[in-house]
Amino acid sequence: MSLRVLIEPSAIPIVVEVIPSAAHATDPGVVEIREAGVSDHAVHLDVGGLHIWYLLEAIPTGLVDLTVMYVEETARLFLGGHRLSCVVDVARRVVEHRFEHCLFWSFDRDTRPGFVLEAGELDCLFRGLDGRVLGQTSVDPPWDCHVETAGVRFESMMLGTTFLAFPDGPA
Repeated sequence: MSLRVLIEPSAIPIVVEVIPSAAHATDPGVVEIREAGVSDHAVHLDVGGLHIWYLLEAIPTGLVDLTVMYVEETARLFLGGHRLSCVVDVARRVVEHRFEHCLFWSFDRDTRPGFVLEAGELDCLFRGLDGRVLGQTSVDPPWDCHVETAGVRFESMMLGTTFLAFPDGPA
């Protein structure tokens, strides 16, 4: 099985290599991120000279296996795999703001400029451009979302309506 990696348009070069996890090597200068469970594949990312290993299980989901998004304004790398999303501070070379997902779906910077809407199978959240989780709501598939004045409304059969307020909205 081959893994699919999506690299969102980026201001810095990002090079990707996928190998079996047993073949990956770590050394002190490398950032390693491991999803819970069995990790049988390793995605090596070279992000402007920073080397990152993202280890995950190759499970068929019908979705992209790893999404990579660099936010130039804060020098943060957003990573979303099957079960985990996190943010890497590229300058300090540290992993920040981990979030466990049932299944990660996507990052979206267009819904509310200045923030990142992160979608998962059972959770949707807003992150700041520095990666901090600023708001979260539960969802269940299949769900529809509707952007409204104060935030995003999610509709689903089990949970009904849930709402994720814009982080910069009225208190």
